[in-house]
Amino acid sequence: MAATGIPLLGHIHVGDHRLAAHVQRRNQAALIAAAPLDPGAKHAAQPIADRW
Repeated sequence: MAATGIPLLGHIHVGDHRLAAHVQRRNQAALIAAAPLDPGAKHAAQPIADRW
């Protein structure tokens, strides 16, 4: 894979890597995860959930 240019075990760093930026993104993700589901999304997901 390395011969084709695909990294085997690498990390790609894009964007801001300061601690404050990480904390802000983590807090935003927590707010999104805690937000109630959109009724349309809930309606669309219900048939999938029913199959499980």
